[in-house]
Amino acid sequence: MTGRRRRSRQSGQAVVLVALAMVAMIGMTSLVISGGALYVARRQAQQLADGAALAGAARIPCSGQNAYAAIDGLLSTQLNTTPTLSQTPAACGSASATWSRTYPDGTQVTATYPYAADTTRIAVSIVSAQVPLPLGGIFGTGPSTVAARAVAKGVTPTSWINYAVYVQSGINCGGNSPINVSGSIYSGGPIDSHCSLYAHTIAGYDQGNVSVYPSGQLWTQGGGSCLPGVVTGNAVCADGWEISSSQCPTPLTTDFLGAGRLGYPCPGSAASPGLIATPEPNADSAALATIGGTACNPNGTAAAYPLLYAKGTSKPIGRMRPGQAVVNGATVSNAPYKDAFGYYHLRPGCYGWLDVSQITQEDGAAKPALVMDPGLYYFSGYFQSSDGDPTSAGGVCVGSGFQLLGKDVTLEFTSNVDPASLSTSNCAQVPTSTSSGAIGANPLTPVVDGTNSYSYLSAPCSPTTTTLCPLAGGSSWCALTDPACAGVVVWAPPGPPSTSLPAINGTYYVKGSQAYAYMYGAVFWPGSAPFNVGCQWTANGTSAIVGALVCLSLQQQGGAVSQGNGIFYAQANSSTTGGKSGLTE
Repeated sequence: MTGRRRRSRQSGQAVVLVALAMVAMIGMTSLVISGGALYVARRQAQQLADGAALAGAARIPCSGQNAYAAIDGLLSTQLNTTPTLSQTPAACGSASATWSRTYPDGTQVTATYPYAADTTRIAVSIVSAQVPLPLGGIFGTGPSTVAARAVAKGVTPTSWINYAVYVQSGINCGGNSPINVSGSIYSGGPIDSHCSLYAHTIAGYDQGNVSVYPSGQLWTQGGGSCLPGVVTGNAVCADGWEISSSQCPTPLTTDFLGAGRLGYPCPGSAASPGLIATPEPNADSAALATIGGTACNPNGTAAAYPLLYAKGTSKPIGRMRPGQAVVNGATVSNAPYKDAFGYYHLRPGCYGWLDVSQITQEDGAAKPALVMDPGLYYFSGYFQSSDGDPTSAGGVCVGSGFQLLGKDVTLEFTSNVDPASLSTSNCAQVPTSTSSGAIGANPLTPVVDGTNSYSYLSAPCSPTTTTLCPLAGGSSWCALTDPACAGVVVWAPPGPPSTSLPAINGTYYVKGSQAYAYMYGAVFWPGSAPFNVGCQWTANGTSAIVGALVCLSLQQQGGAVSQGNGIFYAQANSSTTGGKSGLTE
């Protein structure tokens, strides 16, 4: 009997241990499942907060109210409800310090602007709807909530610089090949039906978005289609989101940011970024130091800009104010000179017009190129009909078979007296010749001039802030904190009220079967119709702008090579861009 009682007692103990183990296992399972549910909810809440903060940051410092509306529009889209704030952007102005809303599913949001007294930052806090916990009823634990928070920084004042391509009116396309843009695109008018265009993401920096201000944009036409990273036929594609006014296309059709709503932060509206000009280089002390310290005269005529000859007086290559320049710290004459390898060099100064193709007319032994030494090059556009080459505009023209080279330079164009263009073709207000030359050189096959080599026509920059900067030692004359020159390769006035100068009257023209351009820095060619035709850019497969292209209007052509052209957004420095936008906390 004693043995039977012992075995019965042991059996009872085993049952108790098994029961306790089962309770522990159920508890652990519940903990794991509940923890997983909370983790997923926390991640979704953080995505909401991040997307909302970024949407709001795009509207500051212009308007806190517009920022709150953008946040409400985005969250309403994600949560399948209707915004309570108007999605029509209002004029810039002040707003309340905070805005809050509880959405129908219970999600709570609070936005704060300015954040920590900083008018460039906005904060968004999210408290999720109730998250049911699996097996919570068994253990007496009810639903829970999770919280998330994000702080994003906007840009001030030049928000256009957040785009690889910023066009005030609209984009037209031609050719048979795709046009690839690394970075985001903004168009103030429709993108036409002939475009085969893709906005690619830049990992860790730019989602690759397409924003079209008016409504009604057609993202695919005539059988065009999009796959991640690839555009086929007539279509506008993006790695990020796309929006036309307040309408976004179905995710994963032409844009590929995310499959679900929580991972697809399409903004509430396509508000127009501000177009505020960076400071004029011709009024900047560092830039003026390279041309002898005296600003160029935008209204100057023959007395201010006499004819310029490279050798002798047989054929002028342009007009220039004679004087001194400072190159790499040395004060020298600003007259052109020929180096030991046959290349003529220009020096910083004030010019009316310049025709690269005339250099061999002056000197038959010269290389078919002109090299710009570091500094500021100002072009007023002034010319006379008797000068010979300019037909209807000054500025810079290159011509078939010739190249404009240089590094560590900023070029300014104004048109107070006569139109001014930057053209790979002829010297005209609206260039038409398809027989064109080149600006810069392919980095894979640079032009070698003794111990120097030239690839991109490059703005002042530093490889310590941007690895894409082609200047190994940085700029010799422009500080990285100087927004008038750092990261600016071409500057033209947008007109009042941004500047006292009239809007540029002329064309940025890179077009023709043999034309190409390799440029580093922002090409800033805004303005107003009817005098400013805008920008015409032909890819021919390999051309690249590493920086930003800002135009009144843009005519893009993909060329004959399947790759198409590349415009690669590069943040040249924090001063020019007004500070890098994005999440900060």
